This record gives sequence, C-alpha cells and structure tokens, in this order.
Amino acid sequence: MKLPTKYHPLYMLSALGAGGLTVAFWKLGNVTRQTPPLLAGQVFFLLLAATLLIANLPHWWHTFRANSANFFGLHLPHSQGEAARIKERPPVVAATGWMALPAAYVMLLNAAFAVIPTVLHIELSRIVFLGFWMWIGAVLLVGVLGLQIMLNSFATPIDISEFHLGLFLQPLAYGLVAIPGLRMASMLPGGYADVALVLGVTVGALGTAIAALVITFAVLRFMTSGLPGPEAAPTTLLMMPAISVYTIMTLFGLHFLMHHGVEVPHVIFKLVTAVGWGMMASTTLVGLLILLDYFRHHVPLSPSWWGFVCPFVAFSVMNSLAYQQIGHYPLFLALAVGSLVFTVFIYGYVAVRTLKHLRTPQSAAARAQS
Repeated sequence: MKLPTKYHPLYMLSALGAGGLTVAFWKLGNVTRQTPPLLAGQVFFLLLAATLLIANLPHWWHTFRANSANFFGLHLPHSQGEAARIKERPPVVAATGWMALPAAYVMLLNAAFAVIPTVLHIELSRIVFLGFWMWIGAVLLVGVLGLQIMLNSFATPIDISEFHLGLFLQPLAYGLVAIPGLRMASMLPGGYADVALVLGVTVGALGTAIAALVITFAVLRFMTSGLPGPEAAPTTLLMMPAISVYTIMTLFGLHFLMHHGVEVPHVIFKLVTAVGWGMMASTTLVGLLILLDYFRHHVPLSPSWWGFVCPFVAFSVMNSLAYQQIGHYPLFLALAVGSLVFTVFIYGYVAVRTLKHLRTPQSAAARAQS
C-alpha cells in the first residue's frame, strides 16, 4: 500500500487512538475483572498502537524534515514591513500532527506499563527504571516540539480568525507526559523520584496554563469568525480528552501525598472524579452531536476524523474511574462499556475509510496540484 504523495501527520492520531483504547480496556478490567475479552482487547490495541506508531514514523519524519527549515528558531519582526512579509509566509505553527507523535508515544508508554504487568503478571516495580528512561525521552520530545510550536504560534503576527486549532492537542500531550512522572515519583528511589516529581509537576502545570490560553483564544476565534470548517472541526475535539487526563493526574498527585503520610479523605477523590466526569460527559455529548451531523450531511473523510476517537475513549476511561471512585453504580459501568464499544466502532469505521482513501489512486488533477 502506497501512501499519498503528501502524507498528512494527522495519520499519527491513529496510533494515539489505539493506545487510548488499550488504556480503556485495561481500566475497565482493572475496576471489574480482567476477563479474556478485555485482556484480548488490551493486547490487540497495544500491538496495533505500536505497529501504527512505527509505520507512521518514517513518513512523519520525512514530512517533518521537509518543513524543519521553517520550524526551529525564533525570529521576531523588527518592523511593520517585515511583519507583513512573515505573515505572507509564516513559519510552521501549531500543526496538530507534529504533537501527535509525542502524544502517541507517551500514550503507548502509559498503555504498555499498565497492560504488560497485568498480562505477564510482572510487578511494575521490576520495570519501573526502564519506564523512567523511556519517559525521559517522551519529556524531551514533548518539550522541544511543544515549546517551538508555541513560539512559532505566538511570535507570528496573525489575525484571531487565523488562530491555529492544532494547539488543542498541546494540553493533552503535556498531561499524558505528566501522569507517569507523578506515578513513578512514589515508586522510584531517591533522586530518581525527585526528578520524576519535578518534571511531572512542571509539565502538568505547563499543560494547565496552555489549556487556559488555548481555550481563551479559541473562544475569541469562535465568537469573531464562527466555528471551524468541516475539515478542521474534529481537531477541536482533541482538547476534550485532556479533562480525563488531568483528572487522573490530580488523583495521582493525591496518591503521592498519601504515600508521604498526608491524610487525604476519600471524599476528595470522589469530588475530583465527579467534577471530571461531569465535564467529560458534557463535552462528549458535544462530540457526539458533531459526529452525527457529519454522518447526516455526508461530510467527506479527512485525516482530522481521527479526532473523533479521542473524546469517546476518554469518556469510557472516565466512567470506569467514576465506577471505582464514586461508587459501584450500574450506570457508570454501562456507560463505560457502551462508550468503549462505540469507540471501537468509530475507530474501525475511520480506519476502513482511511485505508480505502489511501488505496485510491490520486487523480491527475490531484497529482498535478501536489
């Protein structure tokens, strides 16, 4: 199978979605029972996430190198004329696909270090050092790419109507990197634990600040220019899974306090989870309405359709967490299972449509244009 002449970095979101489904299957089994179907789902989507990450990597790297000349470095305009010229040929800004690689990589790490001990019956403490060094690589990857994207996005003079929706993936990527750091801070010895804690808290705080900034600019953009077009709308959904991610990050922070002798009442865990569940349920409903509108109006497939997977898989994880922290209510369990099944369907649908698109030869006009 040959990829299109112009590979789109958003295809890396397929690996991110597969890693998210792995975590959703694992979390459902973690709060109930690790049945054979749930274990099979974990193994299948974990292998799929790794395969898609590796398969996309060379094409992602080729596309990245083709744009790298305008990607790195910071040059502020020193006059109005120079600002106008930069605006005509802006540097690479917050393309969602660039952050899709570190997001997919750290999601794969989170999934692997949850599933492997469960499936192979290995104590997590035996492989925590391996996870630590792999996580350091993820921190560097997110830090370098994320910082440069932010610099390019806000150093380039643009109108608010041109605000790039790719920044919606930034808070998710930062939150995904922060979670392992807070988790390992209670497992690693001495200085390693301190490094994990400092980096995890720092990245989490940066992600929170970026989320507030992105939401502010996005609201201004929507109020002045309306909602984005159909090719970009699913990209805005990538902000929604950050609700589940930062809820989990907060819970791990509370666990860290308890590990060091601070008494944290269970009602705090329940309250944090309840807030996260309510926000996640509301935003997932928005994602569902957008998806139904796309189906109803037969909107053509685009790489951004992979953004539909993330909010529903995050909602499944959030329901499993609510079942664990708030109470063993059948509603949470039913929503966890239902949203997981629905997400598998959406993932399969977008995957099949994407494969058909990739196998369809480009028309002469498309080849000439590319």
